Amino acid sequence: MIDLIILFLLGIVLFNIFNVFCLRKKLLIDGLIKSEHKSYVNKIDVPITGGILIIFTIIFLLKDISIVNKFFFIIIFSLGLLSDINKISSPKVRLFFQSFIVIIYIYFNDTYISTLRIDYIDQYLLNQFIFKIIFSTFCILILINGSNFIDGVNTLNSGYYFIVFLNILFISNHHEIEAEIYNLKILVTILLIFILHNFFNKSFLGDGGSYLISFYAAIFFIHFSNQNNLVSPYYIAVMLWYPAFENFFSLTRRLFFEKKKIKNADNLHLHHLLYIFIRKKIIDNKIANTLTGLSINFYNLIIIIIANNFLYETIPLLLILTLSLTFYITLYFLLKRNIN
Repeated sequence: MIDLIILFLLGIVLFNIFNVFCLRKKLLIDGLIKSEHKSYVNKIDVPITGGILIIFTIIFLLKDISIVNKFFFIIIFSLGLLSDINKISSPKVRLFFQSFIVIIYIYFNDTYISTLRIDYIDQYLLNQFIFKIIFSTFCILILINGSNFIDGVNTLNSGYYFIVFLNILFISNHHEIEAEIYNLKILVTILLIFILHNFFNKSFLGDGGSYLISFYAAIFFIHFSNQNNLVSPYYIAVMLWYPAFENFFSLTRRLFFEKKKIKNADNLHLHHLLYIFIRKKIIDNKIANTLTGLSINFYNLIIIIIANNFLYETIPLLLILTLSLTFYITLYFLLKRNIN
């Protein structure tokens, strides 16, 4: 515990110094990127340094990650960073490289989703090499890009994964499950450092940080599920439903209902609509920004706490997941009607 406190205090000081340096030198400043999507709820210069903090953590502080796998994390982070600085602006190009990186990683690490607790799928599909590669890649990609979608207001993306990882630490003390406890403690501490800076608009994750933390989470939870066979895979789905569904719902909405070009970002994600609603009630833009992220994460925290009571039971978890999706869709259209 003392080591974590020292890490936290030292990390706060060093990360703050690094952010000040980036601001003074105009390095990695989000304000330099003039996209409407990224500047929607923020108008000031903020360094995109969250991803650098996390990649440093993965490379130098986490244990039992091979040099080859560290290279994969560096590559996925670099891809997002190139998006941040507008060197790779095409979503199709980014998706191609994401797919390539993910497929190579899961193939060489034998990291596949092994069960959905649906007999036919488990026996006849997930046992097929090609299908399990395609399915595992799809799930990881939808999480990566969904996490990037929700990185629009302060504390939302980082806070979400902070809650998820902290929750695994919590249940590991109450259930006989296998988890990378040491790495989780380090990662939760580092995420808390970033969240404090993000809360006060001192640092952003950016695409690099979003890609990185979600890729790590996807790999972590695939291993977690495969190592703890008694835990229902739908418990993992409840842990990660929000960013994944944000991606799926947004793509479905724009492709089939609004007939918009997917390559162009819009501001009709749930967190944007909720921000508009809160902004009408609160004059201060910064407070509305942060309150939006905190509100969504508070809801997800409640859902996760409820799910912890049904760690091994698929039916209740499916009900929780269904109710969450229903609540999301209902809230989305209520908020959208509010701005029309």
